[in-house]
Amino acid sequence: MNLKHYISTLLLGLICSFCFSQNYINYSEKDGLASNKVYRITQDHKGFIWFITDKGISKFDGTTFKNFTRNEGLPLNEIIRFRITPNNRFWYFSRSKELGYIENDKIYHFDADDGITMRPDQGINQSGNDISFLGEYQNYHFDKTTWRSEDQNNENFKLLNREVFYIKDKKSARLEDSIGNKLHTFDTIPAIRQAYQLNDSLFGVLTNKRYELFNLNTKQLTTGEFSPSQNPTFVSLDFHWVNNRLQLVVGGYLYCFNENLEVAAVQNSPPQLKTTFSFKDRDGFTWCATTEHGVFKLPKEYNNMSSFFNGKSISKITKAKNTIYVGVKGDGVYKFDTNIPNLWVKEPKPLYNVNEINNTIYYSFGSHYVAESKGRTKSKVDDKDYYAAGMLKYNDIYFSEGCSMVFRMSDDLSSRKRFKGHKFYQGLFKDRDSLFTFSYNNMLYYDNAKKLFVPYRSEQIGRRLMSHSAIENTTFIGTEGDGLYGFKNGKLFKLVKNDLAVVSSIGIENENSIWVVSEGVLLHYYKTEANEFAKKEHHYLSGYPTNNLTQVFFDKEKLYLGSTLGLTVIDKKDIEESIDFEVYLKDVQLNGEKQFKDSLEYVYAADMSLNLKFWSMNYYDTKNTTYQYRLAPIQNNWTSTASGEVNLFDLQPDSYTLQLKVDQSDTSKTLSIPIKVIPRWWQTSMFLVLAFLSGACLVGFVIWNIVKYERAIKLKKLIREKQLAQIQLKALRSQMNPHFVFNSLAAIQYYINENDFRSSEKYLVKFSRLIRTFFEMSKENEISIESEVSLLANYLDVEKLRFRNKFDYIIDIDPNLDKWKNKIPTMLLQPIVENAVNHGVFNMEDKGLIAIKFRKLSQDQLDVSISDDGVGFKKTEKLENIGRTKSSNVLRDRLYYLNKSRFWRIEYSTKEAFPERENKGNVSTFTLRTL
Repeated sequence: MNLKHYISTLLLGLICSFCFSQNYINYSEKDGLASNKVYRITQDHKGFIWFITDKGISKFDGTTFKNFTRNEGLPLNEIIRFRITPNNRFWYFSRSKELGYIENDKIYHFDADDGITMRPDQGINQSGNDISFLGEYQNYHFDKTTWRSEDQNNENFKLLNREVFYIKDKKSARLEDSIGNKLHTFDTIPAIRQAYQLNDSLFGVLTNKRYELFNLNTKQLTTGEFSPSQNPTFVSLDFHWVNNRLQLVVGGYLYCFNENLEVAAVQNSPPQLKTTFSFKDRDGFTWCATTEHGVFKLPKEYNNMSSFFNGKSISKITKAKNTIYVGVKGDGVYKFDTNIPNLWVKEPKPLYNVNEINNTIYYSFGSHYVAESKGRTKSKVDDKDYYAAGMLKYNDIYFSEGCSMVFRMSDDLSSRKRFKGHKFYQGLFKDRDSLFTFSYNNMLYYDNAKKLFVPYRSEQIGRRLMSHSAIENTTFIGTEGDGLYGFKNGKLFKLVKNDLAVVSSIGIENENSIWVVSEGVLLHYYKTEANEFAKKEHHYLSGYPTNNLTQVFFDKEKLYLGSTLGLTVIDKKDIEESIDFEVYLKDVQLNGEKQFKDSLEYVYAADMSLNLKFWSMNYYDTKNTTYQYRLAPIQNNWTSTASGEVNLFDLQPDSYTLQLKVDQSDTSKTLSIPIKVIPRWWQTSMFLVLAFLSGACLVGFVIWNIVKYERAIKLKKLIREKQLAQIQLKALRSQMNPHFVFNSLAAIQYYINENDFRSSEKYLVKFSRLIRTFFEMSKENEISIESEVSLLANYLDVEKLRFRNKFDYIIDIDPNLDKWKNKIPTMLLQPIVENAVNHGVFNMEDKGLIAIKFRKLSQDQLDVSISDDGVGFKKTEKLENIGRTKSSNVLRDRLYYLNKSRFWRIEYSTKEAFPERENKGNVSTFTLRTL
């Protein structure tokens, strides 16, 4: 069979198989896609799916879209072509003066050396990581940071990394070597639409009739013709090199080639989708682009799936006389002969059951049933109280169930007798030579002698019966919240311990494999190698969504899934129990700065924060996914994170491994991120510290012997005064610690009393970080302005949480000040800021503002002002005179000893900020000069 005949035959079969197939998932702007007008789709080497649209580029991990537009740095939003090179750069092309690539979510763009608008309309050549393209007027190739233009016929060009040339003239289109020898001549009838280098060894040519692939290494040619039904003249036509395989798009048709460039499959997208471009990813899912409705993802084996009754709810799927019957609400009962539905009983009411008794089939519809004998049906309607949910014959007696009751029917089914003695009958089934039912959770059997239902031993189920189905010697019983039970050899057993599933429908594959519907979701009970039953939840089967289910049935290696939207039939061999996904880093930030590495190495600094976000790249089932992490070697237990976010603070110098784990169903994958915190010199070598101290002692000893006796006495006195001042300063700081801690703990207690545990937890985290910083700074006499600002910002953030955003604050630093070099006494400003919060803006009815400003006055002098628009001194003194007086005394004493230390000259003043207002506020000013 020649290739043309093979493709035509294969396409005919595919078109037929699509007559009923509508199994797909739609992604559009409402899901985060940049635009509903999608031009092309591809997959990079890490597995991400990329979409180019008229409004930007979208990158998809199976759950979320990350969009790249002009706001993120694209030269323009409308991108028409792409290429992905082996180094995983995503190259984008459109009519623009700047073109480039996206790497690690960062956009790069480069100018052309001729400064004109580039027009990559003809084709994109690629060889390894090298890129060139054919423009409308010029050809360009990328050289480091510039697009180099080439003055030549845009239809004639040199291939990348080869001394081979593509030549097209009036006579022919051909490949030649550097001395003019012809390597191959291409067919130019009809006219060539595409001709370019696909990779380092493959050159492709497309016409409206055929494709030609020339191997530049082996000089072998592969050709094929399109079917006329594909109408290639009026549709998109392009090669697509993706995942190291060639694909060919012919409108809604997709050719997939194997490694030998043989056509492995030809797929036709559902016509109703109006696909303009499609591709198959490395997992086997097919993605279809449209110009109005975004993107559609087709299941892996969608050719083998069939859908029926689109948009209609399925009430029952069962089998009688080797025929499958499907109840469709609003229509009636359909027979499935050779997998083709045939409306058999027209009835708008939902079907409850189909039972075969003595060659007669009974269709139960709640208020009545329909009997079928010898292919003819007639309706049998009982009175309004009758509720027909099922019927069977036992010991030549007709029994029926319905409306929480069980009835004994007359032989002609014209009358019935209700069984009493028990309440809430549910279910009616035979096992061996006995008849069973349930009353609530108690199992009953029919006593032939008493002609009554009586308790069966002490067998019970946890919740009431909802469904049942039998195979050979085993009956499976679904409950309303107690999982699935089995009944075999007179014994009742639960399949999975502690199972709380609500089982509304049961489809039995065999005794070791049972499919059920639980609250609209598909569950699979199966026996493990340990001969125990396990349960697995399926939101997707091979990419097909299985939500909103109402019925499940298994027959002849096919799974029938009924839902509120129709019926889908899937071959068992096409059901993949396992799923594939990858763990990846979405974002890494070090102290708020984005990082672009998969490993981290940085020099230790106090309060260094590391924030990471990780996720799973999963195109199968994104539900029931859990995320955990641990930091080795300091953490042995895993920590769960629902958002996939990890926050690490103040890691001490050492080497770590951050392990990120994602669990999905039965699959678990881990990504390890190396982290190295490099110690500073004073953290790694005590020798330098000791040497410094020894040198200082030696210098002091020499000076001590040189200075005259009188100066030595004076110096001795100054040292004693300095030591006394430092001791007193430390004592004052230690007095301030409990005051600050008390206020913060009071805030936490406030949230707990308010039952706002989330805010209290958030407050506690900030408070703990603040306390740690406070105690570290308390060891120092001086700190940098940057450290003081960080402490004040943390403190004000905590107070804002405490007072529920009752105020805002600003911190303004003179750009002439060196925030790291310029220092001030430790904890000098915090008490004043605390007064501004607690005695200023706190007493306001409206929202307040606290402003902290640092100004440089000279090389050794600076000015710090702390202002608020609160109620002012006078009102505060009436309300809180004691607290403010104590704080003022502490500040006065501290300034006294700081000035006495001979290192600082500090002046302090305070006045009303807004004398003309009712709330006059306060402004406190420090003027600090280093001595």
